[in-house]
Amino acid sequence: MNILLSTYDFSNVNCYPELKEHLKPNMRVVIIPFSHDSIYYKKEKLFNSLYDYENGKDYNIICKEFYQFGIEKQNIYVLNPFRDTIKYMKYRVDKADVVFFTGGNPISFMRLIKKFKLLDNLLNFKGITIGASARSDDSTRRIYDLLSALGTLSLQIQQRYRLCKRNRCDSSLPK
Repeated sequence: MNILLSTYDFSNVNCYPELKEHLKPNMRVVIIPFSHDSIYYKKEKLFNSLYDYENGKDYNIICKEFYQFGIEKQNIYVLNPFRDTIKYMKYRVDKADVVFFTGGNPISFMRLIKKFKLLDNLLNFKGITIGASARSDDSTRRIYDLLSALGTLSLQIQQRYRLCKRNRCDSSLPK
């Protein structure tokens, strides 16, 4: 099952009835937060401001949604480019029941998926994929093409990443 939403609010009244049939309390979730501006992957402190297990802004927002389905904190893992080896990232993806992609910059996302050699693991993933996508303008089709490569075909799109002029999606994505 592939789910791509326009926000992180997937426990809302519109989604919950459908998702409760699929998301179970014993599931293992891996969050792949590779869609932010590149500065977040150069400075560990910035990355941790979003994904630290205690005070990470985005981590807490995403986990709150999984808690609504009974999935506990110890079953939710964030891939960390500063801490995790490629082998460990692959292990986490392979052992997960749910892969959650953060919304944002698809260029950054694909660059890091390739850098950490996760593409094959994601293409072969048989569980549930959930993500929030970025952009709500002309680049929708190009983002759709990138996400289609991962087998994620249902799209609702909304701008979500912290924009940096040198990393704009519009000018860099293939047509």
